[in-house]
Amino acid sequence: MAVSMTNAPSLASFAIEKTDYQDRPFRYLVVDDLFPARLFGQILDHWPDDPLFSIHDDEDRQKLTLLKRGVLDNLPRDQADFWRAFVAGAVQDIVVEAMAWFGRPLFEAMAAGDGDLTVTMVDLLQLSKPFTGIPAHTHYHSPLLLGTCIIYVDDAGETTRGTNVLAPSPGFDGEDTATELALGDIEERRAQDMLQVERHVAFQPNRALILMDGPISWHGATAAAAVSGPRRQIIINWALGERWMDRRHGVTINQFSEDRILKPRSKLVRDRVALDIQRQLADRQYALETARALFKTVPIDLAAR
Repeated sequence: MAVSMTNAPSLASFAIEKTDYQDRPFRYLVVDDLFPARLFGQILDHWPDDPLFSIHDDEDRQKLTLLKRGVLDNLPRDQADFWRAFVAGAVQDIVVEAMAWFGRPLFEAMAAGDGDLTVTMVDLLQLSKPFTGIPAHTHYHSPLLLGTCIIYVDDAGETTRGTNVLAPSPGFDGEDTATELALGDIEERRAQDMLQVERHVAFQPNRALILMDGPISWHGATAAAAVSGPRRQIIINWALGERWMDRRHGVTINQFSEDRILKPRSKLVRDRVALDIQRQLADRQYALETARALFKTVPIDLAAR
């Protein structure tokens, strides 16, 4: 029987008592029991079969990109109906609610129409062999990205697996070093050698780690031992429109990206990155209910690929 969000539990907001909000070293949320039990059970029941997944991350993980054109058409009817409704319903609820918790520090300079949010990724990931981990990284290579949600589905009993929230190590926590790290202008050093684990968010079923993306949102995944059973997660990314980049920095996204690569030591480029760091650390915060009402009015699009 086809499942739709009309007859499945809806995800309207995160339970306050199960949501841990932090604003340092950058804004992030850890949400336990993200989905109502019935909806989480439907996720497990409608998880696609292995042959539909493709190789990702040097063969450590497999992925299924739900926003890729034609992917849902290749699923059995009940799975396609469920995941189509999941993207249109629960995913957009997550984006709106995450933005309400984060507040609006990045949006202060926006004009009407600049703030359209676009869901750029909804990927199902799974792993069936030892995982070597993911090095320290941010998503600032695509500076329009605004949020990332990692939803832990199951972990086959592995207790050491999870995601590390990273902060600059002592001696590397100045503004200049943060800018150099964001630009990759650190000569022969590696980012992970200049960072330390601020918090390990353990892999727990139906838990979400939600990051406000930006130049200082450093994180990485720990290695996992070989255990039997599935290890699965869902990754969601969302971004702002290009008009916002033009308003914010006076350049197109292509020019911004090119300058970062070709002129990492120029004052203009460093000033742009410094401004993004300041905005990401901004203290301005809306009351939660006010922010929830605000972001319900922001259009959310899907970026089919």
